[in-house]
Amino acid sequence: MTDLSNNIRAVLNELTNGHEPEIWQHLLTLYLNDTPAAIAQIQQAQQHHDISQLSVLVHSLKSSSATLGITPVTTVCQTIEQVSPDLAQISQQIQQLLKIYPDVVHSLTTLLQNS
Repeated sequence: MTDLSNNIRAVLNELTNGHEPEIWQHLLTLYLNDTPAAIAQIQQAQQHHDISQLSVLVHSLKSSSATLGITPVTTVCQTIEQVSPDLAQISQQIQQLLKIYPDVVHSLTTLLQNS
């Protein structure tokens, strides 16, 4: 299991006091289902130069990722918030988000399959 998977499992065990794995399974499934649309909305806001909407979307993704212990996504979102409103740097960070997200999906899927 990867470090990311271990971190996520630790955070979720803390959230649920080590009980009711179906709760964290549900949370991970929701994250997997909702995040692709969130990323697409972030890309759309960036393409439309809508910094206000971009900030709201990035903050939301950062919060949900941090809650679940998904630190790579959390870190990229924090960086986007820090470089805003610089669209060139935002674009670079969105590309980084797109690059790391498949690994996040793999880690989450592995956690769900092994639970």
